[in-house]
Amino acid sequence: LENLVTEIGHSVVGIASTREEAVKLAREQEPDLVLADIQLADGSSGVDAAADILRTLNIPVIFITAFPECLLTGERLEPTYLISKPFLRDTVKATVGQALFFHKPAGVRPATGFDGEDRNAATGHWSATA
Repeated sequence: LENLVTEIGHSVVGIASTREEAVKLAREQEPDLVLADIQLADGSSGVDAAADILRTLNIPVIFITAFPECLLTGERLEPTYLISKPFLRDTVKATVGQALFFHKPAGVRPATGFDGEDRNAATGHWSATA
């Protein structure tokens, strides 16, 4: 995923494999976007990490999962953006582009629309597979 995000023109500012690492990294780096696997390497929850991050940062979060039905229960934070595994390059590109485009205030949106071509965006990512 890191290579794919880089290939579509974004920078990965860090990768974390635990909830604690993810929250710390997001607070230190203040990325424009977080890609969050719902199951982190240590068994902790990417959903809980995202909730912690969103308490202090106003950034879009894209959840990544092989089990999207687990996120749509109404019991906790639900995704605005979701990528199902296995994912396709075009899906990642479109979802990242939409998240960055629609999250920015009017007047700051990239002129290219939401096709993922905003080359100045920094993308934070953590993954259980990192």
